[in-house]
Formats: sequence, structure tokens, C-alpha cells
Amino acid sequence: MNFGDLLYTSSSSSEEEDEIELPLRYIHNQLQNRGEPSRIKNFLEVTIPNCTDKEFQNHFRVRRQTFQSIIVQLAPLLEKQEGINGRNPIPIEKQVLSTLWLLATPDSYRSVGDRFDLSKSSLFRSFTRVVQALNHIAPQIIKWPERAERQNIKI
Repeated sequence: MNFGDLLYTSSSSSEEEDEIELPLRYIHNQLQNRGEPSRIKNFLEVTIPNCTDKEFQNHFRVRRQTFQSIIVQLAPLLEKQEGINGRNPIPIEKQVLSTLWLLATPDSYRSVGDRFDLSKSSLFRSFTRVVQALNHIAPQIIKWPERAERQNIKI
């Protein structure tokens, strides 16, 4: 007799048996549904494009135009990645948006991974690549003021 048979052979309906049977049925269903994790589907493809510019900026802390500029600059650095174990590589937009979401919110890798349909480990690898790429292009983007400019700013 297997675990599932134990759940459904009881014909008694006493309250005590119901209290045991319901949690067991839940555990059985969880074990049966272990295949693909439940994640938000098409968040990148449907939800984000439908965001207003203000919503986009609130979620990712950058304007949509700035995001497009970042993608152009990071694409050569992120395109070189290979898929792991023969899987397709994560699209660059998904990598950058999920990283921006992590940086902009107190959300966990689990919740951001669910939102962007990524495992925690894939999200971590992607996050690491994007942050390294951002660090690589930072000197071209971030310009500190020269001494004379600092003096003017200070005044």
C-alpha cells in the first residue's frame, strides 16, 4: 500500500480522522506536484511592457530610456555568456531588469526569481554578471568633478 492509498482508503468521517487526513492529502499533493516550480509567467513579456513610464521608474529606479541605454552598453559584455547545461542563455533584458529589481527593492532572490521566472541560482549568476558588467562600464558613465568644479560646487 502506498502513501496515496493510505489517504483515500478511509471511509470513516470522524473529526479526528479528518484532521489527520487533510494535512496528509496536502503533503501528498505537494509531493505529486514537485515538477516545475510555480512562478509568475510572462512578467517580462506582458506585465513590464504594459507598465506606464512612471510605474517602470518606480519599480526599477531608472527611466525606460536609461534602461535602454544600459542594455546597449551591457549587451556586448553579457552576450558572451553560454547557457548552462545546454539551456538557452537568459535574455539580457531579463538579466538587467531582475538585477535592477533586486537592487531597488528589499525582495529576496526567491521572490524576484519567481517574478522573473528564474531559479535562485540562475538569478544569482545573472546578478553577479550584471553587477560585474556595470562595474566595468562605470568609469565611462560616472564622472567625478575636477578640482575646479568641486570648488564651485562647494560654494
